[in-house]
Amino acid sequence: MFILITFLIYFAFLLAYAVCGWLAICVLVRIANALLPPARRIPMRNWMMFGGPALLFVVILGWHAVVKPRDWRTLLYEQTFDACRDGDVVRVRVWLWLGASPDGWADYDGGEPCTEFASHVEAATARGNHRVLQLLLEKGADPNMGADDTTPLGTAINDHNAEAVRILLAHGADPRFGYGEGDDAAAHAMRMKFPDLAPLIQPYLSASTSPSEHR
Repeated sequence: MFILITFLIYFAFLLAYAVCGWLAICVLVRIANALLPPARRIPMRNWMMFGGPALLFVVILGWHAVVKPRDWRTLLYEQTFDACRDGDVVRVRVWLWLGASPDGWADYDGGEPCTEFASHVEAATARGNHRVLQLLLEKGADPNMGADDTTPLGTAINDHNAEAVRILLAHGADPRFGYGEGDDAAAHAMRMKFPDLAPLIQPYLSASTSPSEHR
């Protein structure tokens, strides 16, 4: 019932935005027609015909979200993942605005995600998409959510991605968790022969008093 109410509210907002957008287009066309000579005026009927299908598409999309919420959440997961993998900040913003989880786990309803990455943060880190990574973390994504044997921070270190290391640590990545055999992130960087990353990690390592609990 809670999911149904949530999507009904979402559908109502989506419909309201579509109607407002359609009306705004109509008003702008009327203003333009008032300023243009008759030969260059835009036929209003064409804009009405454009707005009608656009509004219908939004209604169908919203209705699909209401009657098939599980399919809708999976769609959100897949589309957001593709945008994170491709480094498309605009698409990521759009899908987040439509309700996608910045982590991804909350959207995928079929068990383990069927991608090579455990979270959107890990996908953006592995692909070096720093703007997407920054956006996800600003939207509340877990900086420590990765595969069983590593974390996004570990992935950034393995790839010698200093910028991703900075972004992840600045947003709460745990420098003590997930590096095997009791190693912390700085020791892992040294073992990977990336000594230039250790100074980036040490201040956060000093401030961290104990390993965090992550799944």
